Amino acid sequence: MTISESGIGSELDSNQNRVSPQNLDEVVEVIAFANRGNKTLSIQGNATKTRYQPYVTKTDITLSSSSLDKLISHNPSDMTATIQSGVSIAQIQKSLYQFGQWLAIDPPMWDRGATLGGVVAAGHAGPSRVKFGSIKDLVIGMTAVLGDGRVIRCGGNVIKNVAGYDLSKIFCGSWGTLAFIVDVTLRLHPLAESKRILKAKLSWEQAQNFALSLIASPFDPTAIEIGFDHIWIVLEGSSIGTSQRANAIAQMASNSNIEIQNVEISQAQAVFDKFSQIRIATEEQSILKASILPSQLAKAVEELDNLANKIAIDYQVVSHGGSGIVLAKLSSGDLHSHGELVKKWRDYLQGLGGTMIVEQGQNGLQELVSYWGNPPGGFKVMQRIKEEFDPKTILTPGGFGGWW
Repeated sequence: MTISESGIGSELDSNQNRVSPQNLDEVVEVIAFANRGNKTLSIQGNATKTRYQPYVTKTDITLSSSSLDKLISHNPSDMTATIQSGVSIAQIQKSLYQFGQWLAIDPPMWDRGATLGGVVAAGHAGPSRVKFGSIKDLVIGMTAVLGDGRVIRCGGNVIKNVAGYDLSKIFCGSWGTLAFIVDVTLRLHPLAESKRILKAKLSWEQAQNFALSLIASPFDPTAIEIGFDHIWIVLEGSSIGTSQRANAIAQMASNSNIEIQNVEISQAQAVFDKFSQIRIATEEQSILKASILPSQLAKAVEELDNLANKIAIDYQVVSHGGSGIVLAKLSSGDLHSHGELVKKWRDYLQGLGGTMIVEQGQNGLQELVSYWGNPPGGFKVMQRIKEEFDPKTILTPGGFGGWW
């Protein structure tokens, strides 16, 4: 089977119906072909997030970004780069490290092949969000092809771009349901000269309160992680600066009878690897992601513990303490017990003004509970954008929480 009308000449595998366009024109032609034939398209990079989207229906064509694998341009003096969507985050970092720069994100699966397009589409972030924000905060321009085949170029190639609304932000977190991202222009940051890691053994309530103090302080932590009975604080910058800030944090902690310890980077990495493992699940496990005010972390975790004990589920829980993200992995229990915990914990978190999604669920869990819960406040506006950008609903049907 070929897309004979498109002129691409790429063969589609008879079983997988997969096509890998080489450039923008070929992306346009594939999407135009799909519109003419009322065929549906799913978008895929390195397939690191397939379990995140259980409501996606079987599509006619898989549109892969695997051949869009080039770093188009890099301007070290302006600290910007334009990169195609199929390039992995690991490849991007390796290329930028040579210039003493990096893309300041550490999202899930970044070291397991996650691509730039996938991270943008998922709107993912990691521990360093405390200092640098999410991928949305680093995107300054984009080329994308909408679901009806129109090409859209938004943003620019410079960091200070104030010419109206930045349309590129809409595609961050749209899960491939609005457009196929071809390339992205990004703001970069210099690699730090020095890194210091501190830890203290604290209860969840103590860790929450200390994290709040750090957020309000001038000490500018890169990350504040809570889990495995400790709070972990990452500081980056000049050698003198990180040393001074570490000493100041130790003094602040001492005033609250908290003992701060310095941690060797190699030792800390083993623990941070355990944090990363929380987001890697088997088909029998579930991963829940709560977003709440940092001041509500302890209450959220206490309620999770109460529910898990009542329902008899083993779990692990960690938090990006500076941004109010709580990640819980449910490691035992059947489908119905997972569903019960999801419903009850979500209800409790909503009472705290928070939200919770099932990031990955035990097989079949999507039949018992909504992975994303109730539609958000701006849902009708979001629907209108979907109708305008993808009027035939051909892109990743079911990919946006099952709503479209």
